[in-house]
Amino acid sequence: MKVLIDTNVLLDFFFKRDPKRYAKDVITRVGTDFIGAITVSQVKDVFYILRKEEKQLVIDYITTLTNLFEVIDVKKLDLTRALKSEMEDIEDAILAFAASRNKCMFIVSRNIKDFANAPIKVLSPEEFLKQIS
Repeated sequence: MKVLIDTNVLLDFFFKRDPKRYAKDVITRVGTDFIGAITVSQVKDVFYILRKEEKQLVIDYITTLTNLFEVIDVKKLDLTRALKSEMEDIEDAILAFAASRNKCMFIVSRNIKDFANAPIKVLSPEEFLKQIS
């Protein structure tokens, strides 16, 4: 099963800002219980957000992400569908349509409401962990 992990979960893991450790539990199960997917634009976003952190730490984290996760492509078709969709946030819509086209079963995100009208099911980290347990 392939699952796209939203950027907010990746950042929760990096910054350890998830008091219940759901983000950590999700990410540490990538490659064992499911195939994790991210897009190149997510890698770029993570790098940009972390740019003020120690450079080598950021490079190591990005390297770990790209080794651990399948980096899926985003095509013009995903953008076209996102623009025509009823999803309000274009970035989330692009992720959702790319995930769907790349045969992801779920998106795991802390911000489920941002993915209203997504073409695939979106679960919180906690819900996803229950699903795979």
